[in-house]
Amino acid sequence: MKRIVSLCLFCATFLIFSGCAKDEEDVTGSIYGIVSDAATGEPVSSANVSLSPSGKSVVTGDDGRYEFPGLTPGQYTVQVTKNEYESNTKQITVVAGEQASGDITLQQASSQLKLTNNSLNFGKYWSTLSFGVGNAGITGSIEWRISAGEVDWISVTPLSGSTETGKTTEVIVSVLRDKVSGPANGIITISDEGGSLPIYVTVNQEVEEEPDKHYVAVAPEEVVLTAQQKEVKIYSYNGTTSYEMFVKEADVTWLSFTKPQGTIPSYNAETPTTAITVGFIADLSGLSAGEYRCTAVLRTDMGELEIPVRLTTDGSGAVNDFDEKFWNFCLSNYDTNQDGLLSDEEIAAVTEIDCSGQELTSLQGIERFENLTSLDCSENFLTTLDVSNNTKLSILNCGYNQISTLDVTANTALQVLNCRENKLTALNLDNPLLTELLCSENYEMTSMDVSKLPALQTLSCGNNYSLGSLDVSNNPELKDLGCWNNNLTTLDLHNNEKLEYLYCGTNNITTLDLSKNKILSSLECSGLPLTTLDVSENVELKSLLCGSTGLTVLDIRSNTKLQEVDCSQCESLSTVYVFDNYTSTCMLSVPSTTQIVEGGDGNDAGGISANEMSTIFPDANFRTYILSNFDADADGALSDTEITAVTKIECSTMSISSLKGVEVFLNLQELDCTGNSLQELDLSTNTALTWLACNVNQLSSLNISNCQNLSTLSCGYNPLLTLDISQNTALTWLKCTSSQLSELDVSRNTELTYLDCDQNQLSTLDVSRNTKLELCNFSQNQLTSLTLGENPNLRNLDCRMNSLPHLDVSGCPSLSYLGCNNNQLSTIDISNNSLLSFLYCSNNNLSTLDIQTNTALQSLNCSSNQISVLDINQNTALRELDCSSNLITVLDVSLNTVLSRLYCQNNQLSSLDISNNKQLLDLSCLNNESLSTIYVFPDYETTCTISKPESTQIIERE
Repeated sequence: MKRIVSLCLFCATFLIFSGCAKDEEDVTGSIYGIVSDAATGEPVSSANVSLSPSGKSVVTGDDGRYEFPGLTPGQYTVQVTKNEYESNTKQITVVAGEQASGDITLQQASSQLKLTNNSLNFGKYWSTLSFGVGNAGITGSIEWRISAGEVDWISVTPLSGSTETGKTTEVIVSVLRDKVSGPANGIITISDEGGSLPIYVTVNQEVEEEPDKHYVAVAPEEVVLTAQQKEVKIYSYNGTTSYEMFVKEADVTWLSFTKPQGTIPSYNAETPTTAITVGFIADLSGLSAGEYRCTAVLRTDMGELEIPVRLTTDGSGAVNDFDEKFWNFCLSNYDTNQDGLLSDEEIAAVTEIDCSGQELTSLQGIERFENLTSLDCSENFLTTLDVSNNTKLSILNCGYNQISTLDVTANTALQVLNCRENKLTALNLDNPLLTELLCSENYEMTSMDVSKLPALQTLSCGNNYSLGSLDVSNNPELKDLGCWNNNLTTLDLHNNEKLEYLYCGTNNITTLDLSKNKILSSLECSGLPLTTLDVSENVELKSLLCGSTGLTVLDIRSNTKLQEVDCSQCESLSTVYVFDNYTSTCMLSVPSTTQIVEGGDGNDAGGISANEMSTIFPDANFRTYILSNFDADADGALSDTEITAVTKIECSTMSISSLKGVEVFLNLQELDCTGNSLQELDLSTNTALTWLACNVNQLSSLNISNCQNLSTLSCGYNPLLTLDISQNTALTWLKCTSSQLSELDVSRNTELTYLDCDQNQLSTLDVSRNTKLELCNFSQNQLTSLTLGENPNLRNLDCRMNSLPHLDVSGCPSLSYLGCNNNQLSTIDISNNSLLSFLYCSNNNLSTLDIQTNTALQSLNCSSNQISVLDINQNTALRELDCSSNLITVLDVSLNTVLSRLYCQNNQLSSLDISNNKQLLDLSCLNNESLSTIYVFPDYETTCTISKPESTQIIERE
């Protein structure tokens, strides 16, 4: 468990249950339980627990506990829900006088497609309905697409999209009533990589809630006047209609409308905002303090719709702008004279508000409490929070809500801020007095600026999975830093000399310099890709947790105050050097293969003994290769000097099944392990690697995130399902051919000049940011989209045998070779590719081909298309032409005097003149049924082979 010292200010509220002692036997029972994570066993806090049929609900505390007391005996259903988990239910029997156990586990959800509604019944009147596409997963996004199949009487917008974790995308479905007359039904399908879900659609059938006379709608459906004018939108879903607006109650004079009459336009599915806006205006003159209600009536050609309206005023001529639920809370707690109102004096007296766990959706009205110094609004359903008017705030706890943005720049007196477990994406603070900041579990947070918090002592920002950087150089008072489980690659602590507690595990930090943090007491860096860790300056250390790292040696002889050290699952850890009599004060956990050396001065550290060789290098063939090539003194062991000297390993086709041990070669720059039987390859410590060839193995995954100097990677002919090269920004050469990749992101690999990913399962590929590319091979995939953008250096492009409907090469002026045959192209524009020498575009759907500007063209294959006219008069450098299987009636090759091969069979030619083509070696013009004559040059038979219809006449010309 990570220990943040000052978290005690925000410990969860304990539930205190009181029972009534009765002389007679208790006739009620209760349900008591703990909600826990099915995978980890850890308690799940803030889970919503609902009970049916009673309708009660509670939220679990930090310990995962919940209770429903005072229940009538019988059968109950407990349902538990929480974002990022799949819901779970349990049937429980309650017995009088007994406490029933209700422990429930929750399964973490991966990215998972969910629908808010899978049945749409348009009935006889409805024109437009919608459903939501949700992502019930923990991280990532879902790419989905919708197919209407044979249901041609509806339109769907959008047909595809991407939905982030925890969010929902609305899909609008409209019925085209001119295409369907009677009852009809059908199924539309939404699909993602995990499968597909059906949505059932019916029309012209009875709907239980279908309106008899009209279908108009207003938003909002109830008007709460929080200002003296409120805008209301009115929609018509059954054509254009006129309307009038009036107040139902004749004695109500305080409500009027900006547009009491007019016309409502018909709703348009392609323009969902089609509506009119009517202002509801309150006249407060003469109104005494209190709440007022009335009914606004919307009368249209199709009937009437009643709209409830209410407002609250304090009698001063101002509207009560509090959120209703928050208003009721404030009345219950701060209306000291119980008159149903809050006077200025009552509001001014409030300095602390604790409205946590009240199921509030808005804190509208909080701005009235200008003397507020402490606000706890945690564990609600807030999406926004404006405390800009509460300038005296020193403590703010808004954790466990759904807030996406938070601005506290006006709160210069703020000392403590807890905004953990919200939906914040960025946090930029300028609060000079802030000493404590708790902002962990904001899973979508990508940036955080704490540079203007000079007094900060405690910072907890763990579990912000997308947070890629953290700068604490301007926080000299920092004592407690928790930044675990983020996406950090570096952490500079040179200016944090007062740091006592550091929790930075599960990041991508490869080096950790603690030389300035001399009073550090607790360090947790588990799961980091560290290969070395120097704690010799941290003599105050009491706790060191560095498990699951790449450490090979650990020296803690200077850390005599240590009480616990955990190096478990450090598979490369060969030796730990400990202080004398460490067992009397320190609990040490190390792998069973790790050697513990007590005392000494450290000069004996390093190297691999002969006895350790089989442990460090378990594969006999690899071990033999290592000793044969790098054991310079032939002693059967490797010294530090021998290990350090290794910069290149070439062990291809040696029947090696494991490369375990390669991690000790920290200076390794080149590795060729092609043609072995490797199923895994751990290169996490080989950060100096610049060249890697691991083709023809059995690798299903490859982690090279720490190899940030890698410039050449060849990993083809492996069953790779994914390939993450986002951290390998120095890559210039990548070959991942003949794998099983379904996606490949090269957006960060801007130095690439060569990319070969043919024979995979890619459906989309974007290389628009790879402007240094020279050669590309994307053939034999499943591409339906290829984005090239501006690639001025691209010379060779091979995208054959895909499903591309479009191809834009206008931004590739240096293109010399283009292979795009066997796609679904109906057009191709190569007018900007004047250097093109080789063009292969056969087996597409081309009806035209303009090559007038491609005067450098030497070889052209445009066979198996639907081309009727082909003009090659400008292509005098052409040596090979295959235009077979088209619709060509005339072919003029008189200017193509260097032509050596011509294939024009399966066309509609009536004559052909090759008398100027004296370098022609091969001509095929079979299956041109109307071809009567071929005009040839003298003595053509000595150099040229002609395949023609039997009836075609050959005539020589001088």
